[in-house]
Amino acid sequence: MITFILLLIVVPAFAGSDWDSFTAEMQKRDKIKTAGEAVLSDLRSNAPQGSEEELWKMLWSGDARSRAAAGVSLIDRMFPDGDPSRWQEVNGFLTNRSIQPRQLVAMDGFFAAVLALEELPDGVWGAAYLLDSLGGQVWERLNLLKIFRQN
Repeated sequence: MITFILLLIVVPAFAGSDWDSFTAEMQKRDKIKTAGEAVLSDLRSNAPQGSEEELWKMLWSGDARSRAAAGVSLIDRMFPDGDPSRWQEVNGFLTNRSIQPRQLVAMDGFFAAVLALEELPDGVWGAAYLLDSLGGQVWERLNLLKIFRQN
């Protein structure tokens, strides 16, 4: 009986245009993974070198591609295994004499990369891939991006 009731609820949810929307969403997720990884891989192949502080300074000047590359380079260097969802594990300060927390520098790199990627051809897929890698709920990620843009 419970199975029958569940079928009455679930089956119509995937009928018609809802099913089309669902499959379109899954195709978009696949594109985010494949195209997003390709965009980030391309940026990594020409990643700038330098200290964390030098890379952080590169986030704020230059063209979108160089800013995105600096951001991706910071992400790879500062987050454990380059995984932004592990942001809470980033600790310490930028340099021994600095009062700038590394965690904030890492998040600057993350959001600056997302914003710069949006300016590049096909960069939206890289931006979406990074946002997805942050983890958490979609609305949390979008709210963080909204807050970052306002500041």
